[in-house]
Amino acid sequence: MQTNNDVEVKETAYQKRKKLINNIVIYALFIALLALFTFVPYLGTYQIGIISFTSLHIIVIIAACLFGWKKGLVLGTVMGLFTLFKALTFPGTADFFFVNPFISVIPRALFGFLSGLFFDLTRKFEERKFYYPLIIGISSLSALLHTTIVVLFWYIFGILDIFGISAAIGIDLSVFEQFRIKYDNEYTKKYSNIFEEFVQKYNEPDNYLIKMKEEGDI
Repeated sequence: MQTNNDVEVKETAYQKRKKLINNIVIYALFIALLALFTFVPYLGTYQIGIISFTSLHIIVIIAACLFGWKKGLVLGTVMGLFTLFKALTFPGTADFFFVNPFISVIPRALFGFLSGLFFDLTRKFEERKFYYPLIIGISSLSALLHTTIVVLFWYIFGILDIFGISAAIGIDLSVFEQFRIKYDNEYTKKYSNIFEEFVQKYNEPDNYLIKMKEEGDI
């Protein structure tokens, strides 16, 4: 015959298993989203010249808002690891700096932790009229925080390279300069040709008006 203690133990064990399964599902969902947005072109990363921009931090902000600093920390770390892996497998842009884990992983982990911490603090405000504006404000602040932390760590551990990690793995500014010169030359040549054609085509105001009339613009 079961006692009350046995029933309580079984209920506690059931609740722990249920919580574990919920956590596994949540982590799997958000990690899958991060992987999808990382490795599918133009879904979560956008390339302009040698510089790439990302919207992956939005996923981490959502997780931090919903679940707090623990999941924010874990998913921020996962985001950093995906960034590191992409930098290793897709060379040829300024992303090569993110081969350094002090630039790719640690800033994202810190960003996820701080974002979750900020959102946890907002839960102390029970009044809804203050809660939702705070959520919007902290979300915007977290996005700015992500950029600030990454740029700061990139400058300290990439440009200044205070621990010599970037130099040890073969990353230095001369490589970045080569990429910059290459792309600057390509874009300068492309847009200078367009400008020259425009000047030749519409050199005189009368010719410009005639051309506009022929094309039906006026």
